[in-house]
Amino acid sequence: MFCFLAAAVSLIGVYFHFASVSEPGFHSFGKFTERCMSVISMLLPFLSGMLLISQISCEYRYHTIKEILQIPISMNRLLFVKVMLNILVLFIILVLLVPVMLLFAIVLKTGISVEILMGILVKSGALAVLTPMSLIPIILITQITKSNAVLITSLEFIYIIIGLAGGEKLAGVHPVSSILTILWGGESISQPKVLMAAWLNIIAMSTVFTLLICLKNHMTKLDL
Repeated sequence: MFCFLAAAVSLIGVYFHFASVSEPGFHSFGKFTERCMSVISMLLPFLSGMLLISQISCEYRYHTIKEILQIPISMNRLLFVKVMLNILVLFIILVLLVPVMLLFAIVLKTGISVEILMGILVKSGALAVLTPMSLIPIILITQITKSNAVLITSLEFIYIIIGLAGGEKLAGVHPVSSILTILWGGESISQPKVLMAAWLNIIAMSTVFTLLICLKNHMTKLDL
């Protein structure tokens, strides 16, 4: 996952290099890091979703879930640990990408701003937390379909692509669109109603689907 995102940052660095050659003064540290983080924001849901799907579906496919549940732990708690681990992994990866961006900033001679770096770390934390929250509907589908990883991954890609394509138009409706609006809203930053709708969408969707997951785990016996 880190290598894939680092490669994306590298491609952006190369793009900025050639753009600055043809248009002097084109790039700045702020523009470069913002472009990197916006691309990472679009790629991260795919990678996070694949990680969660593989964690859950593999347990059913290889029947390791049966052995795990011999320990006195509930399915809800087990799933909570997986989500928390996903958040931690995402944050660590995002933090590790900062030196990669700094390296390209030095090569591109954009200068380095401590204020912008602090903003990157704050947005990295928000992105690491909000991304798994936006994928909770996919987690529910994964638990229902169990080991059918191909179907789940296809649905995940469709779900995320719709959110990315919708952009600000689906902010307040689709969690992925809402995350992008909150972090990179542009003009919507000056529209409190749009931001409020985006936040309410993420909180409401994650709450409702979390309750559905808890209800499903409580009422349905596992078919192991």
